[in-house]
Amino acid sequence: MMRKFLNALVVVMVLSTACSFGQEYDLKKDVILKDKVPYAKISGKMGLLKAANLMVSSLNGDSLMAIKAWVYPSKNPVFDFLNGYEIRFVASGKVVIKPSPTGLTKEQLLNFIFSGKDYTSKKWDITFKHSLIENNRIDPAAETAFIEQFD
Repeated sequence: MMRKFLNALVVVMVLSTACSFGQEYDLKKDVILKDKVPYAKISGKMGLLKAANLMVSSLNGDSLMAIKAWVYPSKNPVFDFLNGYEIRFVASGKVVIKPSPTGLTKEQLLNFIFSGKDYTSKKWDITFKHSLIENNRIDPAAETAFIEQFD
């Protein structure tokens, strides 16, 4: 009886992890890994007390997108909760502001931008299924889809 339970538990665990994987982004020494394969580079600083000011570059070193912390421009305290990240695509000059708490780690921020994972709702589903970077450049179709989805 216990053996059947353990076997069933293992099967459920394997299936749930297989379903939850999609595009997973990790960070290792300022190299963004997509499914454990080098995808792009990131430079700049961010931390709990330092607002995000990051640049995502291709593996060749070409600038692809700038990411900066964004705060709603108002001195009215009613709007203090309105903040997020400004994502500027370098080649096209297009800008998207994604609302989010600005207390994310770099890895969470990358998954928030590239996968659309929402760390505030506790639903960490992948909502953006396109690959923004293809062949060391921003894919125009994915950029358009990104802007349509998040703007």
